[in-house]
Amino acid sequence: MSALKKNPGHLSYRNGLDNRNINLRETTYNQNGLNCKLSKNNTSGYNRISKYRIYWLFQWFENKKHKVKYFKTKQLAIEFKLKHDKITGNQNGYLVNYI
Repeated sequence: MSALKKNPGHLSYRNGLDNRNINLRETTYNQNGLNCKLSKNNTSGYNRISKYRIYWLFQWFENKKHKVKYFKTKQLAIEFKLKHDKITGNQNGYLVNYI
């Protein structure tokens, strides 16, 4: 049994095609969720940005609370997400150096 199956919520793939123990790292549930690939029906091109009726929204967790911010345009939502990621240190979608 691989380590991933022993603790599914706290291990993440470094290489999505290779699940040997050397390519797994411990993560929190939040980090694991941020590391997910985009859904095939994603229209924004970014994780945590979606369209709701006439608005675009960005969702995140802060201090164990679900936060949502609405925007009139997709570009404003993307800009806010990128600024938020820079402040919080989230490197999802960017080059990540694993130790």
